[in-house]
Amino acid sequence: MYLAIPLHIAKSLGVDSNLVVRKLPYIAHLPIALLNDWFTWKVGKRVVGHDATRMGFILYFFNRFQSMHIVRTLTNSLE
Repeated sequence: MYLAIPLHIAKSLGVDSNLVVRKLPYIAHLPIALLNDWFTWKVGKRVVGHDATRMGFILYFFNRFQSMHIVRTLTNSLE
């Protein structure tokens, strides 16, 4: 539901072009993705330690599947 609010705002402001409508769900999903990464970092530090969490995040962020497909999947599931 919260992803529809930015789209309604864009429509009421008259800036609902194709580019805005395609990119706005990703931008609206960004706070949840950042919060998820921060929480994962905190839990990882507590469970396996700082160095292992850092290595896990390096592998996590440079994983092509993670960066290309998971974000799209999560954006579609929240709509």
